[in-house]
Amino acid sequence: MSEQKIGIVVIGKNEGLRLIKCLESASTLNLPLIYVDSGSTDSSVENASNYTKDIIKLSMEGHFSASRARNEGLSYLVRKLPSIEFVQFVDGDCVLSRDWIDISIEKMNLSSSYAVVCGRRKELFPEKSLYNKLCDIEWDVTAGEVLACGGDFLCRVTAFEQVKGFNVSFIAGEEPELCFRLRQHAWKILRTTDLMTFHDSNILCLSKYLVKIRRTGYAYCLGFLEHGMSAEHYNMREVLRIIFWGFLLPIAFLFYVLIGSWNSNLVIVIFLAQFMRVYQKVKNYAFLTRFVYAAITVFGKTVECMGLFQCLLRKITRSQNSLIEYK
Repeated sequence: MSEQKIGIVVIGKNEGLRLIKCLESASTLNLPLIYVDSGSTDSSVENASNYTKDIIKLSMEGHFSASRARNEGLSYLVRKLPSIEFVQFVDGDCVLSRDWIDISIEKMNLSSSYAVVCGRRKELFPEKSLYNKLCDIEWDVTAGEVLACGGDFLCRVTAFEQVKGFNVSFIAGEEPELCFRLRQHAWKILRTTDLMTFHDSNILCLSKYLVKIRRTGYAYCLGFLEHGMSAEHYNMREVLRIIFWGFLLPIAFLFYVLIGSWNSNLVIVIFLAQFMRVYQKVKNYAFLTRFVYAAITVFGKTVECMGLFQCLLRKITRSQNSLIEYK
């Protein structure tokens, strides 16, 4: 693939050594490489200058977000190389697989209707903490034509520009929202089983992981508020599921306990049944990992509900969305 046809946009903020590893992996491909920095206070910009001259430091005028960083990165890339056809977005805490670009272009060329091609993201250090391992399970999802992608993906520039890129008001869930709008224009998203990136979550404590879960609830709510009334009822099922498992059932349990009703046992049975269903879904992992994953998936809905209510409150008060960072 000619370097005039594809470029790489890396985004980051205070990623430290992770960014160095990311840029090392991207620079070896000899493709146009853009780094977009969202107000780092460490040596990220200085470190990035060792790998590329094309560095964008986002101004303080707008709020920092992955959406804004990726939009500005691609805009810069298109101005520099007007003939660019594809862009590979990479988060600064990820290491790009050397074979991925060739594989993704080959997959992209299978159909002119593909706007996005993404592959398998794996955790770089799953053994470092249980929470890193849980993240690795999250990345292990079904391949084929899908509804959405994650933060790392190859994108057709014409498709990206047709929908005017990322919605900069989205501080979470921006990739699925972009994919939703792409699909409204008959574009398709392809996920393959091929290795794309190694991700370094570096989540070493429960509190950080709970912030990540809360961010998920916030993201679902953002998407629903924007597109929930569409023909697809975007994110409606997810929001209803969060409210049911994270709010209504816990409230019902507390109510029945307070009045001394046997129905509290019924609620426990419902939770246990859901726990076992999730536990069986990850049968290829060790017992402890399966147990914790199922427990957090089921009972973490309450934390997701907190993120959902946080989003609703900001919508009602018309306050600006601010980043929910777990690193």
